[in-house]
Amino acid sequence: MIGSSVPFECHSVLPKSSQVRSSINIRTKLPIPSRSPYPNQLRSATMFIMNIFQRAYLTFAFLALFITLHPDQVEAVEIVKKECTYHFNRVGAVPGRASCQYNDFVDFACEPTSCLTKQPRGFESLYYYGCHASDFSADRKLVHAAQYVRRDTYASVQDWDGSWWDCPYNIPGHHNDQYLVCTDCYYVPPKP
Repeated sequence: MIGSSVPFECHSVLPKSSQVRSSINIRTKLPIPSRSPYPNQLRSATMFIMNIFQRAYLTFAFLALFITLHPDQVEAVEIVKKECTYHFNRVGAVPGRASCQYNDFVDFACEPTSCLTKQPRGFESLYYYGCHASDFSADRKLVHAAQYVRRDTYASVQDWDGSWWDCPYNIPGHHNDQYLVCTDCYYVPPKP
């Protein structure tokens, strides 16, 4: 008799491990909703596929991030000071930057306003004096240098009008042996 006098509600407070699941509630005769995170096989398969794609997406995102930030891809540009003892051109390989070379093989892209002579004059105020055409057919007293290539005893200078002139270093009272020194430069690798 003692077992039959225990109310039905007491059985519901037992630990879940001791409860037996049934699909119908005994009191209400209604189905008990499933407490499973995957109520049916279709939803379970869908979640499985979505988890695979999410993992793949994250894997590819991290792979792309790794490739992008790899040290060979991301390289700090070293800003250096260079003497343009071989060549200077106000229009360089990099748009908005001048070309400065200390030999025929190594090119640097420089901020044009950082380039000065020893006098000090900026590149826009660089003049050569007592120049002549390479075949000596014409002379020009003053050449406003847009670019120059320094040789052993003279500089080949292009005027801003596009004409080229040879300007000897030994002109008295003038600094035809001058060259520019640029302080805001970085190396430009040669094009393949």
